[in-house]
Amino acid sequence: MKSCLPAATIGIFLCNCVGNSLRCTSCNTDGTKCSGWFRTCGQNFDTCAVILIEDTYEGNRQWRGVKTCANSRVCQMPLQYMNMGRGRYERTSIICCRGNACRNAVPRFQPGFIKPNGRQCPACLASTRTECGSAKVSCSGDELYCIEAQQYIWQSNSKFLDL
Repeated sequence: MKSCLPAATIGIFLCNCVGNSLRCTSCNTDGTKCSGWFRTCGQNFDTCAVILIEDTYEGNRQWRGVKTCANSRVCQMPLQYMNMGRGRYERTSIICCRGNACRNAVPRFQPGFIKPNGRQCPACLASTRTECGSAKVSCSGDELYCIEAQQYIWQSNSKFLDL
């Protein structure tokens, strides 16, 4: 899968650690809301994060809700957006909170997307590399770099390679 990626995109590294008195809800589920049990956060985590991931695939919009311990550096991250071409994108919004403020915290996305910035990246969303043609995806806003990644997707007992 090749796509446009914002320059500000940084990997979010969240893990299950044990150690201090901060406690955050821990859950990861399909849909816009999740609820789970409280986890005591490790010493490197100083806030709770509520994360909403929106993904489109074959015209279907899907959401994933995540609540977890986090480092407050993720609180300053802008909306994460990855345009994979052919109408497929993934975007992530994060809200940091503590205590009761996390209970009803819901990350939001801005409606619509930013105008194209003139850059283009190769676009391929296919089962095999040989299916990739010369398709391009138009980058927008602060999307300055192209990335290449691959993953295996399992659907109805079939395996697809997403390039």
